[in-house]
Amino acid sequence: MSLITNNTRVMQMALSTVGSDIFKQPITIVGAISVLLVMDWKFTLVHADSLSNVFAAASRLRFKRARKAVQNEQEGMAEMVVTMQETFAGIRVIKSFAREAHQERNLSAAIKRSFPR
Repeated sequence: MSLITNNTRVMQMALSTVGSDIFKQPITIVGAISVLLVMDWKFTLVHADSLSNVFAAASRLRFKRARKAVQNEQEGMAEMVVTMQETFAGIRVIKSFAREAHQERNLSAAIKRSFPR
């Protein structure tokens, strides 16, 4: 249940973000390279190789951080969904032992861990 919920939400967010970036970033890169070529084309061509290596390293680092952030977010969401499922499944037991306040605190804590500010 949590896997389906998380993957659907993450894919929706990724598609909406990537969709806008696909159009913005190439225009920015082409514009910046054009300005550099106009300013000093010899310098730009000599340093193009080293700049591409820097950009590749920065991209790898960014994707690694993004992958870790998504994984942490999915784990937090999974914990929250499990807590919700346990609460809903055991609602009669919780009520019979008057544990509503305790379960509410547990669920609030899981939600806060899932969505840090």
